[in-house]
Amino acid sequence: MQILAGIDGGGSKTLGVIADEEGRILGYGASDASNIHIVGKQRLRENIERTIRGAIVMSGEEIRVVDVLFVGLAGYEAHKDVVDQQLRSIRGVRRVFVDGDAISSLMAGTFGRPGVVIISGTGSTAFCLDEAGNRVRVGGWGYLLGDEGSGYQIGREAISAALRDHDGRGERTILTREIPRALGAPSMK
Repeated sequence: MQILAGIDGGGSKTLGVIADEEGRILGYGASDASNIHIVGKQRLRENIERTIRGAIVMSGEEIRVVDVLFVGLAGYEAHKDVVDQQLRSIRGVRRVFVDGDAISSLMAGTFGRPGVVIISGTGSTAFCLDEAGNRVRVGGWGYLLGDEGSGYQIGREAISAALRDHDGRGERTILTREIPRALGAPSMK
């Protein structure tokens, strides 16, 4: 029986699944973020390994080798060589395929057909695959340079608005009260 693993690695969490060659799901795993920009190369590999181990443990099967691992990874495009090296060094995995998380998100929604996907999670990007196999990616440059519409940017803008209100430099906003409440803090101070 061949064992296949699929990983979705993002800026907030890493999710994975182990299946057999018939597509029967054997187990799920999860761990912390695996975007190399956020966690670095060592924790990237550790979090992918932890996700795979979790799925294997959940399966209850005695799985010693993963025959094929596919990782759809946020932040992959900027550090392909480093990421490939890290993931190919995972013991117990025969073949590793890595691509950006946008392609795996698109394939999950179109079942392999061309299309467009918009990702708005911790980061953000837009990705298109046409009938000829051409790819176009827009955005996804990380929290320092872009990621418009991402959870990070929206959160940063909300906190900035609350701080401007608190300082008397900006418009009054309910965020000045609600952000500390959500964080369990007494105030913006």
